[in-house]
Amino acid sequence: MIEINYQGLYDTIADTLPDDWERIILHCLSWSESCEIKYYVKSHDGIIKDCYELGIPDDVMLNKIVNLISLINNNEIQWKALTLIIDSDGSFDAKADYTSNIDDTSNYLKTWGEQYLK
Repeated sequence: MIEINYQGLYDTIADTLPDDWERIILHCLSWSESCEIKYYVKSHDGIIKDCYELGIPDDVMLNKIVNLISLINNNEIQWKALTLIIDSDGSFDAKADYTSNIDDTSNYLKTWGEQYLK
């Protein structure tokens, strides 16, 4: 079972969210000794922007990503990819992928995007 500190994740990025946000899609890839995290924000008008399109200064964004990684890495990582979804109504979900071949990152991200970024 995945134990995720959703409140901590939300608190880390809350000040970067636009006022009209509807959904946060946080995606984490894990390799043997590293982790990559990126989050996307869907607004009420249906537009999805990744965290680097929100106009956040680079140093602030780096700090946010490091904090997100530390929250995720508090769990024993057994998954290869983790998708966390937090909705503005307070609902949330986590989907762990234990089998994907993320070594073919380009193909994996294309398939992931088609599923979650619509």
